[in-house]
This record gives sequence, structure tokens and C-alpha cells, in this order.
Amino acid sequence: RLVYLSSEVPGLMPIVRTKAGDDNGFELIAEEGGTPVELDLYSQHKNLGLFATTRAGKSVLASGILTQALAHGMPVVAMDYPKPDGTSTFTDYTRFMDKDGAYFDIGKESSNLFELPNLRSLPTKLQLERFEDYKDFLATAIMAMVVGGKGTQSQNISDAVRSIIALALKAFFSDDLIRDRYAAAYTNGFGSDEWFAIPTLHDFLSFCSHERLQLSDNTGDSKAALETIRLRLRFWLSSRVGQALAQPSTFRSDARLLIFALRNLSNDEDAAVLSLSAYSAALRRALAAPASIFFIDESPILFEYDSIAALVGRLCANGAKAGIRVILSAQDPDTIAKSPSGSKIFQNLTTRLIGRIQPTAVDSFTTILKYPQEIIARNATESFFPKKEDLYSQWLLDDNGIFTFCRYYPSPILLAVVANNPQEQQQRTLYLSKYPSKFVALTELSKQLVEANRI
Repeated sequence: RLVYLSSEVPGLMPIVRTKAGDDNGFELIAEEGGTPVELDLYSQHKNLGLFATTRAGKSVLASGILTQALAHGMPVVAMDYPKPDGTSTFTDYTRFMDKDGAYFDIGKESSNLFELPNLRSLPTKLQLERFEDYKDFLATAIMAMVVGGKGTQSQNISDAVRSIIALALKAFFSDDLIRDRYAAAYTNGFGSDEWFAIPTLHDFLSFCSHERLQLSDNTGDSKAALETIRLRLRFWLSSRVGQALAQPSTFRSDARLLIFALRNLSNDEDAAVLSLSAYSAALRRALAAPASIFFIDESPILFEYDSIAALVGRLCANGAKAGIRVILSAQDPDTIAKSPSGSKIFQNLTTRLIGRIQPTAVDSFTTILKYPQEIIARNATESFFPKKEDLYSQWLLDDNGIFTFCRYYPSPILLAVVANNPQEQQQRTLYLSKYPSKFVALTELSKQLVEANRI
């Protein structure tokens, strides 16, 4: 072999290398040089945007990020859009978490919109601040339920509705009986008789009356607004979504992994209100931990509602104060950009990962996100699809304007848990029924998937 002098060795060493990024965190491998590129969402605050078309490995990448978050002790709330049969990336993933995972299916569970964050461990001043923050959210949520989507009410009526909701919430939380029921529910805990007597939307409706609020004016806009509130809330209480949100929660909302499944929704309003419930759960979890993650899968319905788009925008802009990291997943930036809070959302998505995109989406990335055409065009080529034989997907990392082409190599075990095409789901079901231990079943399935992909 050749022997080099000490003075000659530096000439053979690479002088230029990929920018390292963070010191630790979620690991990607740089395509040029094969060096690790770390993405730290766990010890520092970052919001993340994931953009990729179907079958580009987006769900597997997201699952890898969430798995590390759970390992760091960070609670995770995610909004999931399952297939019509109810299965999704997170169905089996949540099941493997046992008691640490909760999967909220609107057809089977209830999630009390009026469940409050447990603030008893916080200092009194901070308790008051965070309680007021949560009351502000409840006002926004009820406003969305009453007013609905864009332009459905006149501005005068909308202003009157907002004012009455604020007064009703103040009266509701000042009522001694309501406060006693909350205290008893949290003292005795989830599943107790007192828990099932916790205040709900049914109780709030009774406060939306002229007598309770002692309104001096019961004519014009005030009367119309009060009638609108009562009519709309009664409608929600008779619908399946409303019933699911107006009963005591039937699952532990303090689970480390909480998934909201948005499926079998009859219309856009159902999706919007259920999204608000997921948002409320994210806030409750955030107040109980120094850092948490809120994962939002793309839904055009979600961003068509001004109030919900505003909530997501506010979460991206102000979530750092509560330690909330927002991860937003979409196929392209169009839907988000068209929402009223689109600019606020993009300004606070400081880190972005772009996988394989459709050729027709290239213009969106150059126009909306200002990416150079020569860089983003590579993401639209056939060669940018995941390489199954080598078990990696390809990504363009944009970390505060620094571009790095990377690969993500998921662990075979993770792939076995979250692989979600019909054939892979059938295999997972088969292996889980074949082996008594779910861990043995996953190990054997992962070996089979690796072999199948390399053939």
C-alpha cells in the first residue's frame, strides 16, 4: 500500500463539506459526501413544513420525527386523515403505544371541547395567564361553530355574536357550580363518576340567554345574534360531530401520543369543528409539558375556514411561548398560501423538507416559496422518488435558506409499523396474528419487507 508523509495527507483530505446544521436531533444523510445532517426540533424550537406528493415517503419521515419526539418525552398531538376504511399511517402506530397512545375516532369516542388544561402544578400567576389563553381559544372555537365559513354572516351580526360569546364564557366560568364540577372532575380523575359530570357544551348553552347575561338591549343585532348562537349550538348538539365534542372525554387526553382521525365527515363544517377539537387538545397538552409537537396533515378544508387558518397561523407565530412545535404536512404550498393566514404560517415555517413533487407543482414552489427553479426542478424528476431497493427517500432540506439535498433512511422496524399501502397493511395484520408477541411479529415483518424491496 502507499505510504503518505504527514505533510502530504492534508492534500487528500476533503476541504469542502456539507454544512452540518444542528449538533444533534433527527438525522438525515447528505447526498454529497454522505455526512450526517441533524435537525433538532427537540431541544430548540423549530416549526417544520413537509411537502411531498403521494408515495414519496412523507408519512414514514413524519413518523420518524414523531418517534424521536416521544423518546425525548415530548407529547404529540396529530390530526390524521384516514382512508374510508378507517386505516391510516397512525392506526397501528398508536396501537403499539398501548396506554401512552390514544386514537380519537369520531364514530367511537368523545372529546370534550370544554375540558380544561390541568394547571394545578403551575404557579398561580401562570395559571391565570394560561387559563385566559384557553378561554380566548374557546371563544374562537365557538365563534367558528356559530358563524361557520367565509361570508356566511353580516359583519354586525358577527361582531354581536363575538361579544355575546365572550360575555357567556365569563359568566360560565364565574359560576360557582360550574367551578365545583370542574374541581371534582380533576380531583377524582379520568373515568370517575365526577369526571362524567364535568361541564360540557350542553352546560354552556344554558348561559346563552338574555336572562343569564342580563342584557339591557334585547332588540336588533343583539337579539339576532343570541338567536343565531342558540340555533347553531343546538344544531351542533344534534349532529354526530357535536355530540362527540359535547360529552365528557372517553379517552385519556393526557396520553403522550394523541391522534385525531378526521373521517366520515358529512361536510366541511364537521371537519372544521373537529379540527378545533384537535387544536384544543394540543393546547391542553402543551400546557402540561415544556415542549410538545402538533402535527397537521394537509386538508384543503382546514385552511378554507378563516378562524381555523388563523388558529394555525397563531400557533406557528406564538407557539414558541408554550413550547409547541408545529409540523405541517402538504403536497404543495398552494392551499396554505391561499388561506388568510398563509403568509404568517410560511414566515414561521423556518425549516422545510421537500420530497418528490409533481412537475405541475414546481411553479408553486418558485412563486410562493421563492425557490430557484434549477434547484426545485430536481424534486419533480422520476429519479427523486424513494429508492425502495436501498430503503431511503430523497429530500431537499431548506433550513433558514440553506439548501441541502439529503436522504432519509428509516429503520426497517419503523417501516413495518407505518407502511400503509393495502398490501403492506395486509402483511402487517397477517404477521400480528401469526406471532403472539407484537415485537417478534414486527421484527419478522421488517425482515420480509427489506428482502421484498431488494428483489
